[in-house]
Amino acid sequence: MKKLFYFGMGLFLCLSAAIWTGCKDKEELPGELHGVVTDKATGKPIESAGVELQPIGLKTVTGTDGQYGFNELEPGTYKLYVIRRGYYDLLSNEIVVMSGQTVQWDVLLEWEY
Repeated sequence: MKKLFYFGMGLFLCLSAAIWTGCKDKEELPGELHGVVTDKATGKPIESAGVELQPIGLKTVTGTDGQYGFNELEPGTYKLYVIRRGYYDLLSNEIVVMSGQTVQWDVLLEWEY
């Protein structure tokens, strides 16, 4: 009877360990978000546009080629707030950044004047 009890306990422990290790969350890798800010009418890149990643508040400025980028982002949902003098401010739709992936999100700004 003792042998059966010990066998049952051993089996229970082995199965419990197998289930527990199989249910652990996989490690989430950081993601990236990149894009180009361009003039809606002309299609030309907009230099020095301010780009803020909400809700975390990371900020950057576009280069001469209109490009911006955010690296090492936790997977999640974000929005971009883009501003440039002479253009209407823009708040993007939700952007989903997934584990280990790069999202390309280009922005068109409309001339204000």
